[in-house]
Amino acid sequence: MATACVAHPAAAELTYLAEVGPWDVFYASEPDGRSLCGISQFNNGLGFLIKVNNVREAFIHLSKDSWAVPAGAKVHVGFVVDGRPVLDLPILPTDRPTMIEGNLLPEQAAGLIDRFSLGGHMQVRFLTGSEGFWDVPLKGTYRITQHFLRCLSERLQPRQPFDAALPGSSQPF
Repeated sequence: MATACVAHPAAAELTYLAEVGPWDVFYASEPDGRSLCGISQFNNGLGFLIKVNNVREAFIHLSKDSWAVPAGAKVHVGFVVDGRPVLDLPILPTDRPTMIEGNLLPEQAAGLIDRFSLGGHMQVRFLTGSEGFWDVPLKGTYRITQHFLRCLSERLQPRQPFDAALPGSSQPF
């Protein structure tokens, strides 16, 4: 199930890098060169994913097996860690009716990942619709976040790779 949720085309190659409790870190690459690192947990039909792709865009995906989210629906979700609000985010449907997606600004991603990694408990609060709060224990998230950060630094290709074999081929000005 996680493979279909990770990248849009089914041709993505998925590698699990670490597992800590219910959390895992994965790396996905596609034949066209796109890739991403992610943290995920799937439990009792619910899915929670944080992903960063190779152009440094960050996303949150939430899924529930019983959802049928129509195209164009607007969802608003709040994230609270250890009783402290961390992020309120507009979230939109994906091409899968059981999944919604929110795009994160860099500072939002950094703040959420910081609180996620150090927290003991998170609530995902659906501020629209009839979905109840999700209670998400964060045991193991400090260790899983270390694996995620390693994936970001080691596996995602920089936007303009340095190549010492081509001296003088570009200028920084």
